[in-house]
Amino acid sequence: MHRLTRRNVLRGAFAASIGLAAGGWLPARPKIGRVLIIGGGPAGAATALALREAGSAAQIVLIEKDPTRIIQTAQATSRFMRPNAAASLERLRHAGVEIALDEIVEIDWHVQSAKGFSGRKFAFDRIVMAPGVGVK
Repeated sequence: MHRLTRRNVLRGAFAASIGLAAGGWLPARPKIGRVLIIGGGPAGAATALALREAGSAAQIVLIEKDPTRIIQTAQATSRFMRPNAAASLERLRHAGVEIALDEIVEIDWHVQSAKGFSGRKFAFDRIVMAPGVGVK
């Protein structure tokens, strides 16, 4: 009989998970229909592009309150990033990212909806908050 050690427990759990996955007993990964990204600065734009490059079929909506922030992102961060890594408005649109100019004023987590300053509502399955900072 094997001794009850942490290593033996982990080996057993790993073997059991492989068996369950092979048999189709593990729950499927939830489908993500709509990703809402709040903030169109370097973090928000890079997240949107990374989701697309990872092969996500989700509908991605990027919300930014200042329309000049998305365009300036490529210029302001280009010296800190590897070549061609900076996001631009054209690159985001080419990747199929929907861009909305609005400011989120309220998030209802139970209904999974965010309300913009304009009154527009944005439904989401997943949300990314990338508000950034304003340099003065």
